[in-house]
Amino acid sequence: MGTTTSTNKKISIELQHTLQLSNNGVGHDWNNFLSINKNVIKKGEKLTVELKKRAPLRIEAHAIEEDKNYSDAGEKHMDFTYSDLISIKESSRFEMDVIVMENGGQNAGNLAKWKFIFKISKVE
Repeated sequence: MGTTTSTNKKISIELQHTLQLSNNGVGHDWNNFLSINKNVIKKGEKLTVELKKRAPLRIEAHAIEEDKNYSDAGEKHMDFTYSDLISIKESSRFEMDVIVMENGGQNAGNLAKWKFIFKISKVE
């Protein structure tokens, strides 16, 4: 019988920057993070993920302005297939823009916009 070797491919995801592009009175107490398979990483943090052939990877960017009465939140996501991820040579940089709308008070309807910049790298 032949021997089979199973090489599990892994990637690392790092949230490099969260940049506030605009804020028209939405607030000042922000919590920004990426969510990957229900794991949370903040700016400067990394998460290593094992790739699975039939399981797409969803990366969600969340911007939450935390008020004591009501929080305002925005979210955007990117889905990656196994093929997308194994085709990354060394590392690739991605960006997502997230818009948050003020839900209440005198500034209801105003918007804040954030840019999330993250890097996906192969793990040896």
